[in-house]
Amino acid sequence: MDWLDHGFNLILIYMIAGFVGTLWETCLYAIKDHRFVMSNGSIATPFNFVYGLGGSVICAALVNIMNYPYLVFIVGAILGGMVEYLVASLEQWICHTKSWDYTGRILSINGKTTVPIMLGWGLLCLFIVYVLYIPFIGYLVQPYILNSASNIHIYHTVMICCLSFIIWDLLWVLVLMIRNQQRAQGHKPLTFIGVIVDKLFPEKYVRKHFPNAQFRPDFVAKVEKEKEAEASISHIPEPKEGK
Repeated sequence: MDWLDHGFNLILIYMIAGFVGTLWETCLYAIKDHRFVMSNGSIATPFNFVYGLGGSVICAALVNIMNYPYLVFIVGAILGGMVEYLVASLEQWICHTKSWDYTGRILSINGKTTVPIMLGWGLLCLFIVYVLYIPFIGYLVQPYILNSASNIHIYHTVMICCLSFIIWDLLWVLVLMIRNQQRAQGHKPLTFIGVIVDKLFPEKYVRKHFPNAQFRPDFVAKVEKEKEAEASISHIPEPKEGK
């Protein structure tokens, strides 16, 4: 059995894991902050990127060792931590924001992940592989969806359309985060895309839909210094012309 179906099943897993991640994060906000936040890190989809990517990477990497649960746990813990660390690093580098910060927690790794959280990823991998992925693919997708050439064609077409929409959405999220950084620095939009982003996704939208995307302290300090320098320059009186 081709558990990955040439990668098409990973698209489906991305959507399932991403949706479950959105529900999980939304419930956490409701419990901790007593407010509703659609914490999906997306503009037009209900799929949380971190959970979706993590689920896809986990399934792709672990499907060939699923006969060895202890390896699934160990490799899953390492991969989960790597995905979380990589996403946090890219976000800080490109967008100058932090969606999570584990600094000060037990066995923190540069504030981007922790050893206990990696162990949690390992347990989650056991659940994903043995409770979700194998039964779902083996007892639903394979016998009822991939049971004929026509159904396979429809399934693959739908998955390609879904992937295209997910990529389109993620590109807009990236553009929004970059433009949000420029707005914090007081920069006006340079292109018509920036104008569209400002009209459709103002700062109020970012605060509501991306509450975790907080600017790094060093970036905030840099912006404040730049504004102070601009303010001091603007208050310098112009020299009077001689009579």
